[in-house]
Amino acid sequence: QWYRKAADQGHANAQANLGNRYFNGEGVARDRKKTAMWFRRAADQGLATAQFNLGAMYREGDGVAQDYNESALWCRKAADQGLAIAQFKLGHVYFDGVGVAQDYNEAAQWYGKAAGQGLADAQYSLGDRYFHGEGVAQDYNKSLQWLDMFTSMALELRKTTTRRHNGMVKLRAKVWPMRSTALATGTFMERELLKTTTSRCSGIEKLLTKVSPMRSSDLESYITRATGFLKI
Repeated sequence: QWYRKAADQGHANAQANLGNRYFNGEGVARDRKKTAMWFRRAADQGLATAQFNLGAMYREGDGVAQDYNESALWCRKAADQGLAIAQFKLGHVYFDGVGVAQDYNEAAQWYGKAAGQGLADAQYSLGDRYFHGEGVAQDYNKSLQWLDMFTSMALELRKTTTRRHNGMVKLRAKVWPMRSTALATGTFMERELLKTTTSRCSGIEKLLTKVSPMRSSDLESYITRATGFLKI
């Protein structure tokens, strides 16, 4: 109710939050069209997260007619404001040439911007670009440098997820049993996230011990296998 009042008064953050509620069905019935409507209102006011979310909806045709050009446009607006995930996704847009002319140089630049902000997947993508010489001069040393950074970030993610999961377990021990299933669901989700990141990071951690020094053929094998862990 309060989100709606603030959103109706033109507050961008409230509009974006209301869009999220319609997307997730939190306190309201799920409605993708209303999600897109509220994201658009917030995006028009320059809220980067809303611009990125609206771009994602145009890409998927979710709540709006699928439009890759519009998707790229809104993703670019968010990326220009420094939103790391938008910069990373924009790198994909240019690399794949979806909604824009394919441009490996632009792709590498946007991967670099996101990677510089510490986004692990962007660090991986930039390392891959340096390995293949796509949009940048081929450089195995720089490829290895960015892959090492990606690995470090992935391992830190595992530590963070472990702490969050352990916190949920302690909380559950204090308040269980509960009639509500919310806490149990939250603990389950944390446990699944922990399993995923642990599996991914453990594999990459083993690979990291073999990374330096490394011949180009070995590095290519590292990239291929790291890709597999990213998809777990």
